[in-house]
Amino acid sequence: MPTDSRRIPAPENSFSPDIFISDNKKTTQLLENGRRFDGRSSDEVRPLFLKTGVISQARGSSYIEMKNTKVICAVYGPRDIGRRDDFQMEGVLKCEFKFAPFSCKQRRGHIRDNQEMEYSQILAQALEPAVLMHKFPKAQVDVYVTVLENDGGSLAAGIMAASLALTDASIEMYDMVTSYNVRLSGKNMLIHDPTALEEFDSNTSDGALCINQGNVTVALLPLLNQVSGMVSTGIIDCDMLSDAIQKCTDGAQSIYSVMQKAVIESYNENDVTDGEET
Repeated sequence: MPTDSRRIPAPENSFSPDIFISDNKKTTQLLENGRRFDGRSSDEVRPLFLKTGVISQARGSSYIEMKNTKVICAVYGPRDIGRRDDFQMEGVLKCEFKFAPFSCKQRRGHIRDNQEMEYSQILAQALEPAVLMHKFPKAQVDVYVTVLENDGGSLAAGIMAASLALTDASIEMYDMVTSYNVRLSGKNMLIHDPTALEEFDSNTSDGALCINQGNVTVALLPLLNQVSGMVSTGIIDCDMLSDAIQKCTDGAQSIYSVMQKAVIESYNENDVTDGEET
């Protein structure tokens, strides 16, 4: 039988790459002998890596990595808003949150779905109180957050990445925005910085009807000690929700020093680069 030599020979049989991934399904047992499945304790967070100035074409950019959760952000503007008749003294902050098609176990679409649209709105609500919108009237700042790999906490990572990118773009702000998330499981269990397997899912056996099962994410302005955004899923009573918000606030305060260090290192690198060019 004649063959086409111009094509790359491929095996006759192929297999889905999913068969090589361990199938760790979500379970109600989050702790075993006081440890999670990745070896952390209930109040231990993943290692945090931050870097600014990673996209040369953008006005400001940042990259954040929390073990297997990787998020990149780009900021463009301020730019004039075309085709707008009314004049406003405050500018517009446009935020777009997107999962890369390869970021999750199930392939995401190129068009934004309902979850991405919801995260975009939450991202804008968390950032707007921190940005001096009146400094660029009749102008718009575009913030694009892309999740490269999702292993839980993507919203919190996206908020911090966007805040760092705005700082890198020299957008005037009252304060940087930090974020923290916890998972509630029962009356006396709080899981800090949950992974994708530990996050609450109403479709699992936990169920949406179970009390005190859910996720809480808080965005904080640390220097002003003000909450700029908060989102919760599941059914949580008032006492547990208040406790979870306090834990998130304390965790966000602890992350602020790490973000400050990343910004200072970025400015020092820029000063060294400018000195070498001159």
